Amino acid sequence: MTGDSSAARTAVFSALARALGLAPASPEASRRILRAYADPPPPVPPPTADVLYYDLFPDPSAAPRPEETTVSANRAEIFHFIPYILQLVFYGPRAEADANAVRARLYLDGPGRPRRILREAGIYPVPRPPEIAVLHEAEDFRHRKRADLTVRLRIADVQTVSGIETVSSAPAIIKYY
Repeated sequence: MTGDSSAARTAVFSALARALGLAPASPEASRRILRAYADPPPPVPPPTADVLYYDLFPDPSAAPRPEETTVSANRAEIFHFIPYILQLVFYGPRAEADANAVRARLYLDGPGRPRRILREAGIYPVPRPPEIAVLHEAEDFRHRKRADLTVRLRIADVQTVSGIETVSSAPAIIKYY
């Protein structure tokens, strides 16, 4: 799985909804949590609405590396953990409170908790996200509250190589005299 897959984006959406105390299938979650850079772009909500824009980007500062390899009969699986950045931008009167809630709850584990949702999809948040950045943006001659949070993730990617010949199935036999 990679960060570009719909399964990864669905898991991130569900985890963010749970972190905000919303049911992932609820209309409120769909209204408050929007994917940034979506095609077509989501409608611009009013300045008084609490909204979270999110997107996944490959982490340019880290390279994927194989973590674990398992070999069985004629097959090998190589597990890569690909580093990604989850960029979260909160808008609205509760932007700072929502950002703090996501920052605190994203690492809660247990049934239905954000970390379990991510882990079941092969996504692992890296501990200790940085503090949120709170600022005000000018929009239509009004100031709109904004809070930014960046979370580093590792997304598991499994590559399967099949057709590996073992020494016991080699076409030549070596005899000792």
